[in-house]
Amino acid sequence: SERFSALKDYESSKNEYKYLRFSIIAQAVKIYFNLVEAKEQMVLSESSVSAFEDIFNIVEERYNQGVRSSLDYRLSLSNLLIARASLEQRRMILDGLARQMETLIGVYPSGKLDVSDNLSLLLPEIPRNLPSEIIEKRPDIRSAYNKIESSAGMLDYAKKNEIPFI
Repeated sequence: SERFSALKDYESSKNEYKYLRFSIIAQAVKIYFNLVEAKEQMVLSESSVSAFEDIFNIVEERYNQGVRSSLDYRLSLSNLLIARASLEQRRMILDGLARQMETLIGVYPSGKLDVSDNLSLLLPEIPRNLPSEIIEKRPDIRSAYNKIESSAGMLDYAKKNEIPFI
């Protein structure tokens, strides 16, 4: 009974290790997708800044000619500054995600990680009638079952030790 309990504790630890590896892979995938999205968002922000710069230059030229009011000038300047701030925020997000990914893959987190510009559109086919037994094969679920079995074995062992031997 004590051996059974120790074996179940060992199996539980093995399954927790497997789940930890699975969790790290899932975290890396999540960071990767966020990294690609952040890169695309930064490209969009750069084009927005460029567009607002063009608009500001046109409004500034017309303001200097006396065709536009100071309100239009200040509004276009405000829009340009907001777009630049948004771009910097996107750069900081991209840098932070790149550093997280570099740390996760075991390289110095310099923020210089180069990632793909777009996500793949090819996704694997998932069968519609997946059996529920798949859930029971998850390492974290197996670990929980092993812990329960170990506890039951320890309880059984404790009960046997309470009864005096004759």
